[in-house]
Amino acid sequence: MSKFILPFLLSLVLGFPAAAAELDDARAAAVSILQKLEQGKRKEVWKSDVSDWFKQRMTEDAFLANTTVVNAQLGGAGTGRKLIQQNQADGNAMSGYKGAVYSFMFGTTFP
Repeated sequence: MSKFILPFLLSLVLGFPAAAAELDDARAAAVSILQKLEQGKRKEVWKSDVSDWFKQRMTEDAFLANTTVVNAQLGGAGTGRKLIQQNQADGNAMSGYKGAVYSFMFGTTFP
């Protein structure tokens, strides 16, 4: 088994419901999204978890291809996921995103 630290700025890639105002709710949503991706439920993630903001910047086909490649490179579902860092901000000047931004970095073991 190898360890891989996987940083996710999920708020920019995958949208959280507006009700996820609390950091704990956003973290739970991030973990749920990671689990769906590991289970190969990429289309479900695109339809239910990817924000409109992100969909304006990437096609569904590109998202599905990118997540398929990443999953293949990691060798399967992660285990032993540990939260390394979490942050909350109001917007992201670099991307132009306006709204709540939650970022999480997980240390995860992959096969």
